[in-house]
Amino acid sequence: MTFWQTKWRAMNGFRRMILAVLALMLAGFGAAMAAAQTRFPSISDGEGRLTPKPEGELLVYSGRLDGGQVRLTVQPDGTAEYHWEALTYGPYQLESSPEAPASNPLTSPSARGVTIRQGDRTLFRGSYDPAPKNGLFTLVSDSAPLAENSRIPVEDAGQQKHAPRLLVLCQAALREELHQGDWAVFGLAALLTLLVMAWVLSSESVFQFRASLWSRATEGVEPSQLYTSMERLSWMVVTVLLALLYWMALTRIC
Repeated sequence: MTFWQTKWRAMNGFRRMILAVLALMLAGFGAAMAAAQTRFPSISDGEGRLTPKPEGELLVYSGRLDGGQVRLTVQPDGTAEYHWEALTYGPYQLESSPEAPASNPLTSPSARGVTIRQGDRTLFRGSYDPAPKNGLFTLVSDSAPLAENSRIPVEDAGQQKHAPRLLVLCQAALREELHQGDWAVFGLAALLTLLVMAWVLSSESVFQFRASLWSRATEGVEPSQLYTSMERLSWMVVTVLLALLYWMALTRIC
């Protein structure tokens, strides 16, 4: 403990600040990741986001999509209504369907089967993949890939422009299976954070090692002002990139 206390006191204010920010990011985003696992994930169509909030037995998603205010209500039995401003769509019956074609050559193993009905009509039966890889598809219906901006068909052509997107209803259908937060990405960010913290703590040793690569006589060699400035800039840039990586881990739907 005395060693670390002495080392901390010997550091300048900038190094202390970087270490404090890194430690706060690791702890703060870790707590946020854990909290995200206990609630339903938000819904995203790639352009906007709907935030869930329980209201009695209803699960209500609200936010802005297509330039307007959206309210999506989901009942415990999967009955859903989609409201865009004053327009109402549905009701739809959303089902997580293991028997739907969730696995085919066009999707990855993480794809889930979904069925969307309106009355006696089946509007969509296929698979939704929250994290497609290697050029595979997010939405596949009967082995045919669909564009990510595909919308539920409606009878009134004037209302088609703001009809709910399949992406949105598929995520609502899989609300019990999907979760917000990618622990693999968070683990990578945490590992990189620890490495950067070690770099900041041992900056003198790092400098001596680098100097030894160019000269055998490194005793008494001090870093130049340019070296110190570039090192500080590197810490700042890496810290910002780590913050973005943490945010990606927290907001990703898996």
